[in-house]
Amino acid sequence: MVNNKNNQGRKEGRRRGAIVVVSVGLLAGCSQAMISGEIRSPAPVQTETAEGTVVYTSNPNGNWDIYSVTTDGRHAQRLTSTPAEEEGLMPSPDGTKITFVSKRDGDYEIYVMDLDGTNQQRLTHARGIDEDPHWFPDGSKILFESAREGNWDVFVMNADGTNQINLTRTPFDEADPVLSPDGTRILFKSFRDGIWRLYAMNVDGSSLTPLARSEYAEGANDDPVWSPDGRRIAFVSHQGGKSGIYIMDLSATAAGSSPPVFRIINRHPDGDEGPVWSPDGSQIAYISGRDGNRKIYVVDLDQSMPVPVSSVSIERGVPQWSPNGRWIAYIAGPPENRVIHLVNPGSQAHQELKQAKGEIAELRWVPVETPVRVSRRSER
Repeated sequence: MVNNKNNQGRKEGRRRGAIVVVSVGLLAGCSQAMISGEIRSPAPVQTETAEGTVVYTSNPNGNWDIYSVTTDGRHAQRLTSTPAEEEGLMPSPDGTKITFVSKRDGDYEIYVMDLDGTNQQRLTHARGIDEDPHWFPDGSKILFESAREGNWDVFVMNADGTNQINLTRTPFDEADPVLSPDGTRILFKSFRDGIWRLYAMNVDGSSLTPLARSEYAEGANDDPVWSPDGRRIAFVSHQGGKSGIYIMDLSATAAGSSPPVFRIINRHPDGDEGPVWSPDGSQIAYISGRDGNRKIYVVDLDQSMPVPVSSVSIERGVPQWSPNGRWIAYIAGPPENRVIHLVNPGSQAHQELKQAKGEIAELRWVPVETPVRVSRRSER
């Protein structure tokens, strides 16, 4: 069995809530405004209030637990309370349950609980790390990754933990599985070629399709995400010695008629990372350090110029769109006092969810709203 030690280190870093920042060289194809940092972030204004619930991990008591808070700040709740680490949270599609990863039984295993923290149940029982759970759209199954067989593989199981199946079964590491919005395809990274490459496959492991291949053995083709319509993917990649956010159209590939079509969304010498699609698929938010701080930028896919939307440096995790697409949540602040920030990318309205002292490592919106299209131009 081949167990890539660099990948193992990446896993340990993610469990601590770290973001892997990829160092890149000077990138060609950027506008002079991007390179010189001429884009300026407008001062945030408070003109409206977000609605919804955010779940997140924090350690105000010395160990990582899961919390929830409504965006008006009135209803905050601690959902787990054990001496062990709790992380890797993912709300179910109907917003009634949360899967998460816990070491409470001596090993990293996947658990599930109701949204209020009750009815906590352990789903995996294998030796070795199980993590990164993703719900199927109908809530019937859960996709995850596991090192139980000596290297990282992609697994699927029923929502109650039964019928756990290894979908990849190679002696090489397979990581970061992401389920397509319709629940029929899986996007993941593989080291089977001796270098990280993106692949897509059916949910039963069939129809394996190689996608983007990096020139580097580590830190390449990161952060893969599906578009809401499942026709495209976005990811961070190193190509020709340069790093950037790419979009790949998979519709032709799925039909078997032609190779995938690439599109470069943005590249910058200071590195861009963490792309996330807006719920309607018209925009992508991502993190960039182009002005000396790691801030959130949003780009319309029919435009080329990204717009900064955060006023402070993002410290942990990746930005998360609200289910209706009106707000982006992110984590900022010093290590001893992290704060959840909410920003409307159109109006620049901004608010903070002040929590108890402690770090915050990751957050998710509870999916309870209907996506709507929000135009930045019309809201200004």
